[in-house]
Amino acid sequence: MSPQALSNSERQSLLQRIAELESQCRGEKRKVRKLEEEKQVFFRNLTAVFNQDQLASLTRVSNRGSKWSEETIKKALQLHFSCGSTGYTNLLDQKQPLPSSRTLRRRVEGIKFNPGILDEVFSLLETKVSGLKSQEKCCILMIDEMAIQQRLEYDPSTSSVRGYATLPVPGKQSKALATHGLVFMLCGISTRWKQVVAYHYTGDSFSGVDAGQVTVDIISKCHRIGLNVLAITTDMGPGNRSMWQ
Repeated sequence: MSPQALSNSERQSLLQRIAELESQCRGEKRKVRKLEEEKQVFFRNLTAVFNQDQLASLTRVSNRGSKWSEETIKKALQLHFSCGSTGYTNLLDQKQPLPSSRTLRRRVEGIKFNPGILDEVFSLLETKVSGLKSQEKCCILMIDEMAIQQRLEYDPSTSSVRGYATLPVPGKQSKALATHGLVFMLCGISTRWKQVVAYHYTGDSFSGVDAGQVTVDIISKCHRIGLNVLAITTDMGPGNRSMWQ
């Protein structure tokens, strides 16, 4: 039927229908634009919370055999450190896209814990401290010495030989084999938590000046991340006595 064959009422009815469809089309386009904007916000928020490998894991039935990025491993270690084994297991039970505890244990085996202050541990500790109450941030620094067997071992993680004293031995110019390990550990006062933050290999004695400087550096790092060191405890070995002089 040609347009000329339409009556005026039919033509008006058709034009009205066209206008309604055009209005409906504009409304649908607005909905599409709104959905696109919501989609962009959704993915922007997702990427602010999850790394790309975590997003990919959400599409899989199982994460067994998944390869996790260094960023995700670091995030998972911080969560594990903050909420403990039980809390981290609860996150995994909720199907959070995170590496398994076994994967974290394997990855931690490759961390290079060189003698001295453990900066990587302080990075993890900072995350834990951020969730503590004021009184829970009060702690003591324990310095303890323990006997070890005299021998040299190759450390493949750092491509170095372990077994020499890393704090100077008074009266000896050359490298001396270590006979003791000096461990620096933080312990909570109002709540039960503890963490080794530094260690050194020592001989039968060590420089109190150098050990004192390590202690000062540890306290400075503690204050920087919000911990309040209220006391220091040591035994009365010769090295520790010289540190207090």
